Amino acid sequence: MSFRLSVTSALVACALVAIFPSASLSAPVAGAPEFGYEALNGPTRWAQLSSEFRTCDTGRQQSPVNLNPSDVKTNVFPTDFALPSFNQFEVENKGHTIQFTPKDGNSRGMTVDGSKFTLQQFHIHTPSEHRIAGKHMAAEIHLVHESADKKVSVVGVMVEETPQDNPLWSAALSNLPAEPEAKVALNAVLDTSEFVNVTKSSVFTYMGSLTTPPCSEGVRWFIPATTVKMSIKQLDTFVSMIGYSARPTMFNENVKEPTKKAAAKKEGGAAKKEGGANAREGAAGGSNGAKKSVERGAAAGGNGNGAAKQPCPPGANNNNGGGQQNGRVTAVEEDEEDEE
Repeated sequence: MSFRLSVTSALVACALVAIFPSASLSAPVAGAPEFGYEALNGPTRWAQLSSEFRTCDTGRQQSPVNLNPSDVKTNVFPTDFALPSFNQFEVENKGHTIQFTPKDGNSRGMTVDGSKFTLQQFHIHTPSEHRIAGKHMAAEIHLVHESADKKVSVVGVMVEETPQDNPLWSAALSNLPAEPEAKVALNAVLDTSEFVNVTKSSVFTYMGSLTTPPCSEGVRWFIPATTVKMSIKQLDTFVSMIGYSARPTMFNENVKEPTKKAAAKKEGGAAKKEGGANAREGAAGGSNGAKKSVERGAAAGGNGNGAAKQPCPPGANNNNGGGQQNGRVTAVEEDEEDEE
């Protein structure tokens, strides 16, 4: 087994211990308690916060889901997908996500099942909400589209962490609102070529729901199989503001989830090779593993010269061999899966 120091690992550690009609982009339900990802207002409590959120518990086509690599498809993404680069948008810190709403008047959208969908906003979740063969990515960006008759289609772009900054994101990250509910007008260019390029590859598509309350169903999802890139530093800009913000994978009668057996078969060759390497490294494993656990805690909690980051929902307890203990994030296997 291999462990990796990363924003993804810290957030997945939290995921292991903190969880468990036609859609439209309606305004927040008046008087409803604010949902979140903590113990008292997290995903397992959403249906109890408001009668308008009952679908979060009773729905049969919920999102996100654990995607099966064998279900990836080609030539299914809308060919008229239009996403010119942004040069003016409103950025809002919603407490549980950072949302970007275009304000430059450019037309962005796509045709899905014969209906024209227009981009309304895009926002980010850390870590990714969807999983592929049980694996999270560092983050997931949702480009939310709506049709004239209020149907919703979402392009969910997975974000992979890299050591180097992605210059395409530099301007957009330069002036994010740090406080919840704060908004800023941002006149900066966000090059969308990466988004467009990933949609030209194979994609996953299925009918699901909104991943936040009211969890309305009837949402057409497109998840490109390739990723966009952000550095750990850039990702931490988001994590420091919104922390853990991913709903766990849900039941969806339209999706057949991958089994552990299928995932093991797919990765069998790599596992054998890794096993040999682990055997050779056995002598060094103890001290090296301890060092990585400490480093991982530092990566999630800060460098010792500033306030510790809080990527986990407060109050999470660790009973699974990994996660948050006394404010430190311990090592968690990257490819951990839920029991089938």
